[in-house]
This record gives sequence, C-alpha cells and structure tokens, in this order.
Amino acid sequence: MAASLSSVTISKDKGVVNSDEPSDILFLEDLGSGTADSYYFLLAKVLGSKHLNPRAFTNVMKALWSPTRGMEITQLERALFLIKFNSHRDIQSVLKGEP
Repeated sequence: MAASLSSVTISKDKGVVNSDEPSDILFLEDLGSGTADSYYFLLAKVLGSKHLNPRAFTNVMKALWSPTRGMEITQLERALFLIKFNSHRDIQSVLKGEP
C-alpha cells in the first residue's frame, strides 16, 4: 500500500512545521481539488514488534479511538502508519489520551 502526497502542502497554524516535534498537528490541504479540505494527521510507529499485522493494528486503533467522523490508516512502511482524521475534535481526543 502506497501513499502519494505529491499535491499536498503542509502547514502548522500558518507557520513552519518542525518535524522534530512529534506531537504537532499537521494541516494538509489538497491542492488538486480546487477546495481546501482540512484533515488532521498523525504519524504512528509501532515499536518492538517483530510480527506486525497491519490489518489488526488498524482494527485495534479504530476500536480504541472510535472517531466520530471517521479515520483512515495507511501503512507507509512495515511499522510506520499515517493516520488521517476527518475531525479536529477526534485528533484532539486522541492526543489527550481519551478513549
């Protein structure tokens, strides 16, 4: 599974994104659609797992977080996932550690 971000710009509250801060929320806008749809992304890396089942990871995360407006999980590498939320409230809940 591959993700293409070729038509995407990344901004953080109208400022510069610092990739050294893993808790930052990145705002990605799709430039190809003519409208700027806002999504909220997390980058998740699974540590210490020799045998990782991507489908099981996706199912567990969706069940734990239960986002009200949905989320998509894309596997970028063996243990690296891009998680897209459709709601600012959902990502804030996850970042605060709420179920």
